[in-house]
Parts: sequence; structure tokens; C-alpha cells
Amino acid sequence: MTVPNKGLRSLEVDGHLLRWSVRRRGVRGCPDCDELHLLVVGDDRRGSFLLIHIPQAWGPDRPVTPRQAAAVTRLGLAAGWLPGSGPDAPFTQIADTSALFSIFGIYP
Repeated sequence: MTVPNKGLRSLEVDGHLLRWSVRRRGVRGCPDCDELHLLVVGDDRRGSFLLIHIPQAWGPDRPVTPRQAAAVTRLGLAAGWLPGSGPDAPFTQIADTSALFSIFGIYP
């Protein structure tokens, strides 16, 4: 199974050709209750993909930049994620959550 191409943006990080997408899921009637889902996949959209959930308030007025997507991707690569390899399953094992939160300007 592949990830649909709709809404994916191109990104190159440390020689890896990738695609990334952001989805916000919120609570109806609460614009400040959104949580962020960041998806990064290999350019061929097959194999393992990086999936990050940020459960902090993330309203629509705070965009996610390609620089932030690249920084999260580097954390995933450092944690052992290999784009396009392995089963079609999410890689969510980024242990350095403080670095992840600092990328998005969230300080718990």
C-alpha cells in the first residue's frame, strides 16, 4: 500500500528525496484545540514512513515550514528511520521529544 500523492510536498534531506504533509485534527468549535500530524515518506511513497503527532494546541495561524519538516526528518533519520524500506508501517520512535518540541516552539 502506498501513501496517496495528494497534498504531499517535495523535500530533500541529507541526500534523501522525500515528500511531506501536514494534517491538523481539531475539536469542533475549538479553533485552538488542534493537534498536528506530520507525515514524511520516501519519494516513491512505499515502505516505512515517519509519522509525528504533536498534541499541543496548534491553530491554523501557525504554519509548518519546510525547515521544520526537514528538522523532524533529521531526528527520524538519527533515530533509525530509513525512508522507503521495511513494511508499510509508521515509524514513531523519536526518543528526543524535547528536540522535537523545540523545533515547533513548544516548551512543556
